[in-house]
Amino acid sequence: MDQIDVRNPLVLGAIGVAMFFVGQLLFKGDSAIENRRRVATRLAGRLRELGFTRLPPILEDYAVGDYSGMISKIREVADLLGDERERQSEFERVFQLVLEAKMRDPEKREALLKTVDRLRAVHERPPVVGGMLPPVVAVAPGTVSPVPPSA
Repeated sequence: MDQIDVRNPLVLGAIGVAMFFVGQLLFKGDSAIENRRRVATRLAGRLRELGFTRLPPILEDYAVGDYSGMISKIREVADLLGDERERQSEFERVFQLVLEAKMRDPEKREALLKTVDRLRAVHERPPVVGGMLPPVVAVAPGTVSPVPPSA
């Protein structure tokens, strides 16, 4: 059997093309992983902006490849969900930041104030038959629903 002459331009071209495709396959896999990690980092930052303190570290651990740390933090969040006081504290922070963001936007502030006025009117009325308050009707943002008449 004849040996392949590596100085032959066709052989060199074939080796170059093969190396290019192998490199593409390897790089493509790495870039998909890196893209997922970048998305996790951006999501962690956004969750922090929204006031979440327990979820971002999970995503940050994933982004740097610290899977044991990630599992540990997932367990902490699971424990948090079981503790009423901790759960309320976490959600209260998020609620406060979302409320502040809505108050900065004039349109959202107006819709929020209308919702508060509507809820105040419903809850200031005396209870109806059986001690039940009338149901609150959900409306689309920017619209006003009539308050149900009291019985």
